[in-house]
Amino acid sequence: MKKIRINHLYSQSMNIYGDIGNIKALLHILDLHNIPFEIFSTEIGDNKVKEADIYFLGGGQDKDQYSVFKDLLRHKSFISDEVKKDKVFLLICGGYQLFGKFFLDAEGNFIEGLGILDIETKAPDNKVTSRCIGNIVVKLNPDFIQRFDIDTSFSDYIVGFENHGGQTFFKNDSLIFLGDVIQGFGNNSFEKKEGCNYKGIIGTYMHGSFLPKNPHITYGIINRALHNQNINAIKMDKTKLIYESKAHKYILNKYQIV
Repeated sequence: MKKIRINHLYSQSMNIYGDIGNIKALLHILDLHNIPFEIFSTEIGDNKVKEADIYFLGGGQDKDQYSVFKDLLRHKSFISDEVKKDKVFLLICGGYQLFGKFFLDAEGNFIEGLGILDIETKAPDNKVTSRCIGNIVVKLNPDFIQRFDIDTSFSDYIVGFENHGGQTFFKNDSLIFLGDVIQGFGNNSFEKKEGCNYKGIIGTYMHGSFLPKNPHITYGIINRALHNQNINAIKMDKTKLIYESKAHKYILNKYQIV
């Protein structure tokens, strides 16, 4: 079997709120199924982005995001080509914003994004009360379930933690939402929709708890990468996901959703 290659984009700059947990969750499931893998990173100043099957970009502090924004634009052509090849990208918070058209911060600074996702993000102000903070529960969109072949026998919800000042809006219907917000905010304070999917891209405001608490999404991501290599999908063994299941159900039970 070919190796599944994972590129952790800007691992030194974009890694807050435990976002590294998503990488650990991927490696755990790959190891559980004896799938060989290789993991590496791309950092600010690197000459090129090394080709991978799964790309991960986490969130970061504003000052770090500005530096990453500028560096990421150097690689726009390569990344756009990888998206066209249906490669898998998991983008968390600031990483999600960076793939959009722009981010306008609370100070009025305009940060150009890659423009791969037709989204725009604006921060209304610097007030803590304007931030979207707290646990989030989302009922999965059937279209997203179908696109990533999500095993809903585990759950048809996703749960996590969000903390963002930027408010993200779709600009056309080329994207689909990951789902409807039952608890929390999601993309913005108005629409009660969370995240986005476009081709092999998953963008979300759920931080480090995302994949560890949502193994059905981890399997969907890995199986998409396997499919791109013409390798059969792996099936979820829920008996080996005891802690993941407890973490997932704890949030659902907390808000009396199931």
